[in-house]
Amino acid sequence: MSSGKWVGTPARATLSLCILALAWPLGLRADYFPERLGLRAFWDAGYTGKGVIIGIVDRGWVDTSRTGLGNGKVERFLRWQGLPDPGLDYPTGHESSVAEAAASATFGGRRGVAPGATLWSAGVFTHSSSPWITSPNPPFYGLMMFGRYGLDGRKPQVLNNSWNWNHDAALRFDGTTHVTYAADAVALRGAVVVVSANNWARQPEPPSDGWNVITVGATTTDGEGNYTELASWSNRGPSPTFFDPTADRCTVDIVAPGEYTPWGWGTSIAAPLVSGVAALLCQKGLARGWGSYALDPRVIKAVLLNSANKLPGWTNNASDQGGVLRTDQPLDWRFGAGQVDAAAAFSQFDAAVSVAGPVGPVGWTWGVIEDFADSTDFVFEAPLKAGADLTATLVWFMHRDVQGYQPAAADPFAGCRLEDYRLANLDLQLYAADDQGKATALVAESCSTADSVEHLRLAVPARGQYLLRVRRTGYAFWGPLDPLPTPQSYALAWRTTSSEILVTEGTWGDPNPAPSGGTVQCRVEAQDPSGGELTYLWTARPADDGAAEAGSFDDPTLSTPLWTAHKNTGDASLSFVLEVEITGEADLRRTVSYTQVVHRHCDLTGDGRVAPDDLAGFLASYSRAQAGQPGWDACADVNHDGLCDSRDAGLLLEEYLRGTPAQPSDR
Repeated sequence: MSSGKWVGTPARATLSLCILALAWPLGLRADYFPERLGLRAFWDAGYTGKGVIIGIVDRGWVDTSRTGLGNGKVERFLRWQGLPDPGLDYPTGHESSVAEAAASATFGGRRGVAPGATLWSAGVFTHSSSPWITSPNPPFYGLMMFGRYGLDGRKPQVLNNSWNWNHDAALRFDGTTHVTYAADAVALRGAVVVVSANNWARQPEPPSDGWNVITVGATTTDGEGNYTELASWSNRGPSPTFFDPTADRCTVDIVAPGEYTPWGWGTSIAAPLVSGVAALLCQKGLARGWGSYALDPRVIKAVLLNSANKLPGWTNNASDQGGVLRTDQPLDWRFGAGQVDAAAAFSQFDAAVSVAGPVGPVGWTWGVIEDFADSTDFVFEAPLKAGADLTATLVWFMHRDVQGYQPAAADPFAGCRLEDYRLANLDLQLYAADDQGKATALVAESCSTADSVEHLRLAVPARGQYLLRVRRTGYAFWGPLDPLPTPQSYALAWRTTSSEILVTEGTWGDPNPAPSGGTVQCRVEAQDPSGGELTYLWTARPADDGAAEAGSFDDPTLSTPLWTAHKNTGDASLSFVLEVEITGEADLRRTVSYTQVVHRHCDLTGDGRVAPDDLAGFLASYSRAQAGQPGWDACADVNHDGLCDSRDAGLLLEEYLRGTPAQPSDR
């Protein structure tokens, strides 16, 4: 849009769901869907969506007489001021089935995805005859009131929209209809806006053709209960782009089961399943005290997309171009990033928030790129193994808004204009890096000029150090109202599988050097890339041929064992390699080691000889005669009896006078 557009053109709207009484196959267990969606990860940890509001923008008001939707579950109701109160006469109960899928406290033994969430219901359509015919104003009003203005100072964190506009002779799929502007503007202001793609096996319809929403397609079963195939009727990309007619863009962001569910079929049911998972993520972010960043719709979208399960046939048409894996199509036209996976989203979101610099194998961040030709690097702490799966997702938003809308006025649309400002052009790249974390060679990149998502999915080509780079290359589009460069906020999520075990501390021993025959506290701390348990096995060996024995561990299977040093009776210090093999899940193994030095007998200073400085060191320790006292020096305990006494003095003096190592006297 160069300057804006007036709203108010009549159009037609359809609901994207058909409810069938026998849509749920008989014989499947009541817990089938929680298991398939991975909801147990949230539920078992106590997350049910409590404290989060899901706004249901739909035909009529949610029916609170349904089991699981009563007892105050639906807290607020909203209707378009020009229409009578929405009735409940539509025989399929579309809005109520959508609400049940998102947040029913109980429904035939099958809870909704976020059973603890609060619901708000906006009834914004009237029903005169099929198809649904109405002015475009009521759904626009519902989106704006819930998502932008709120009620009594509160707003839903998540907005579910299981409806679309179609059958209009002037229907556009390029993101320029009024309802798409409203959905994008509401998301830009902080709401997670989830929209069904609709059920016509064509391009996603408004408002699912926006840049800032999460558009949901639907999957069906393969005949064995596995939701691995796109439903034949589910809408899919590519979609046109209003600012570049030559550029196709991805509009389906993610898919979810939409057929043979407890609630019916259609993308209308797939959408609230995703809305429910978004609500669970919001509650987790609030509970962890991560602040507004964790509730940012860009973060929620990045986490959902990056954790999605890739289905058979998934492709973003990446190809090898001069040794670099490149794509300008971030997502699959049909599946988006893949199928929603609540368990993977749980672990993805649970990873520590990171800033620019070293990052773990799984994580997410919120950041800002200030200017053109700017970039931010995220270096992986541990080397990645050859063949390791790597997925990374970058999300940012188009800046567009609705100006002059007055919801309390007799005609709220008088003077209302839809404005486009800008869409930054960001790229997501993977680089090989050197030991200092500096980029050395480009490995892969996602670089669309029409989307607000970039997505990488590849197998790491070779073992080594890598980094992710978020790069800004200017604007994909800008309007005359905002020609100047402005900071661009974004969310980035990443996950590597089968990467190397990360050593977070160590490997070391204390003391080092150690006295002849003394005890050393060994230590290593490590992290499995998938968060699983680790096992340890320590071994010791001489670093050279100077010793026949290599000491012993009290328990070599601990991460912090005690090692008793070899009694060094030679005329020089000895070195030993203390090595630990760490084993994680998926048979991941990593071996690390350090060199432990053991002084020669009576060589207190470790300079390879017994000299006056050793005598002076002994005398300084003599006043702290017992192990455990402040300032105790174990090296002064020549015979290792826990005391610094006359016996040690005699052995030390004898060796000094003879000029040869003395044999220790064992107690």
